[in-house]
Amino acid sequence: MNLEGFALHYPTKVSVCFKEKQDGNHVFLHHGRSLFEWGGQALPKMKANNNTTIGDLQLVEHLSAVLGLFEGPKYNIHVSELELPLFDGSAWLWARALSEKGTLSPRYKLFDSALSLDLQYGNTRLICEPAHEFQVHYILEDFDQEYIFNAASSDVQMEIFPCRTFIKNEILAQYKENWPGLRERMGIVIDQALPLKLGHGAPLRFSDELARHKILDLLGDLLLWNGKLPKLKIQIVNGGHFLHHKLLERIVAC
Repeated sequence: MNLEGFALHYPTKVSVCFKEKQDGNHVFLHHGRSLFEWGGQALPKMKANNNTTIGDLQLVEHLSAVLGLFEGPKYNIHVSELELPLFDGSAWLWARALSEKGTLSPRYKLFDSALSLDLQYGNTRLICEPAHEFQVHYILEDFDQEYIFNAASSDVQMEIFPCRTFIKNEILAQYKENWPGLRERMGIVIDQALPLKLGHGAPLRFSDELARHKILDLLGDLLLWNGKLPKLKIQIVNGGHFLHHKLLERIVAC
């Protein structure tokens, strides 16, 4: 299976080739060099900026959220550049492509976690406690949006996968590699937070699409380790990949 699309940091299209393997977990490779094993027992080396970077590979979180549901062959995933395609900023195309090669389960696999945590950095906060299921309440105060996702009752493919990444226009303008068409590659470009005004990507697919997309990012980040979600009740205020990674580090250490 081959896919290609534009990424954020490359002016040309990025190709991704899925080649079936006999056993083990999905492995990402670049020019024959193994980058990391998805869903393995070793915590991958992560960096958080505007996306999740594992080793040298950027933008892995949307595909990771889909791999957590995928029931089918294991793959060596070859990427032509050190970044996955952004597509429309959601996980929808990844889900559609993989559903043609196997089955997407309606539910994520879970594991027990005894973690209790209260982290605060500036105006961001993360609180979690042990639970019998995985639930996250994501709040974005800047945009007056929030959403609750429950792994047992929510339909992740319909409620979360279609939700697109977003960026404020003033942040987008800071990219030095601002080649023609970069603005159009982003899922949603925000000109004004409240009341919300979009410079690209209108209309929203859901009234709370921004909060839902943050949940997509969180799912993808947490699933990088062991391919399952922890049984935790989580609340995140104004979060992002940095806070997600701190949570995952504490989960693994617990």
